[in-house]
Amino acid sequence: MRPRLAALVCLLTLTACGGGGDDAAASGPPPADALLTLADSTDLGFAETGGTLAVQLAAVDSTGTPVLVGREIGSPSAFSRGPDLAGAAPLVSLGEYGTASALAVAPDDTAVLLALAAPGSDNPVPSVVRVAPDGTEQVLPIDGAADVLSSATVGFNTDATRAALAVAPRDTSQGFPQSTGALQLTLLDTTTGAPVGALSVPLTEPAAIVPGQQDPVRVDDVAIAPDGGVVVAVTVTGQSQLLRYDAALAPVGAPAELPRLEEFGGFLGLGPDGTAYVTTTGSEVGLVRVPAGATAAEPVATVSDGSGGVTGMVVDPAGGYAYLSGVTDLDLGVTVRAVDLATGETTPATQLCPEGITGQPVLDPTGTTLLVSGTCNEPTTLEAFVWTLTAA
Repeated sequence: MRPRLAALVCLLTLTACGGGGDDAAASGPPPADALLTLADSTDLGFAETGGTLAVQLAAVDSTGTPVLVGREIGSPSAFSRGPDLAGAAPLVSLGEYGTASALAVAPDDTAVLLALAAPGSDNPVPSVVRVAPDGTEQVLPIDGAADVLSSATVGFNTDATRAALAVAPRDTSQGFPQSTGALQLTLLDTTTGAPVGALSVPLTEPAAIVPGQQDPVRVDDVAIAPDGGVVVAVTVTGQSQLLRYDAALAPVGAPAELPRLEEFGGFLGLGPDGTAYVTTTGSEVGLVRVPAGATAAEPVATVSDGSGGVTGMVVDPAGGYAYLSGVTDLDLGVTVRAVDLATGETTPATQLCPEGITGQPVLDPTGTTLLVSGTCNEPTTLEAFVWTLTAA
């Protein structure tokens, strides 16, 4: 008999070492020596093997409730508020062939998705799909994004009314893929689906894309600043840099030099003052910052010594802490860490699973509930998980 496959939503709480803390500490970010402790777990009854349901996108609403999008092979995408994704209704707007690529939650708890929507059709249309708290779906087709959405890196602003799409376009008109050498930015109004800005920036000469070698231009991550500007981390012919644009997508200042970012290792977060924080990997997992107006990065913390990886980062709304997911540890496996951005102190690693991979961490609007989704390698299966962490 095949073992029953399960996925857990694990509730973890951040508790200070050696004490319970006072009320002020309970309502704010965790202290630098905080530990992540498993407090609760719920069996959801699904996993990622045998065509069973898997978490694709995750967010957190204003109540600290997980907002999840998942898909079972051969079935439409499902949407859930709360951990019961296995029993969730399908997203009607996506139909049988549609797919969602990005998710955020508005202040009124409306879920905002960027998706290829295909209700009753096999011809998906790039769209903003808004799902109200009562489950009502609204589809807003996006003009001019057919060649962007499927390959874009996406960043939302804090109230999810804007989405920035960044892509390094390719040209296949000659029968083989060629980098255009450019960065393409599109800024969307997610309340209407209308693009409110677009920009193509040449960064290097066009060149053929060679299998096994880095693309001449790679988008590492993109974010929308508190003032509405767009910040992009890119790697151009092996050199990584941070580019800033204002809300009208006009360039702001000179590019800032970054340590060379490894593919899938450079994640970007912004503080309330516009300071950019970027993860680095290679000989160690690190965190650097680039204040607004600076032309070079400065170190913040060494999160993990030795070669390792990271699968995502988010900065809390107050700019006090950065949370890194998927940090590998020789003894604990896949972990999550919190970094005090003022001091560079890093919390002890909290194990998510001995072996596996996690996605991008997300925070609720208050910065006190952190959610991470991922898969863990069990002895005979891959099991899907969502971990929820709260600041004590």
